Amino acid sequence: MKGTNRQYRLEQLRLREAEGTLTEREQAELLAIFAELDAEEAEALKPAKEKGQRLQKEKAELEEIASQLQDIVSDLTILPNQTENHLNGQDRLLILLPQGQEHLTTLM
Repeated sequence: MKGTNRQYRLEQLRLREAEGTLTEREQAELLAIFAELDAEEAEALKPAKEKGQRLQKEKAELEEIASQLQDIVSDLTILPNQTENHLNGQDRLLILLPQGQEHLTTLM
């Protein structure tokens, strides 16, 4: 049934349904029209659903990359502190080294 004819027939059947005068045959016809509309709607929505699924997959991939980048940033934040602590430890050794040499010299 063509769109405009079907729409007109649907309006007629809905009116008869509201009046309570719908026959069994008309009820079946009404259900058939609704089934056709549902099928057409599902077909029309298929590309959007597929795109939505692709976008969800892409989003999950981007979230994984963002998580990995956050781990890298965290590591880069910790590294300067570790380097500073290491250098501070070496500075202490350099300060203590002359005292240790002096102590060894006195022992010899």
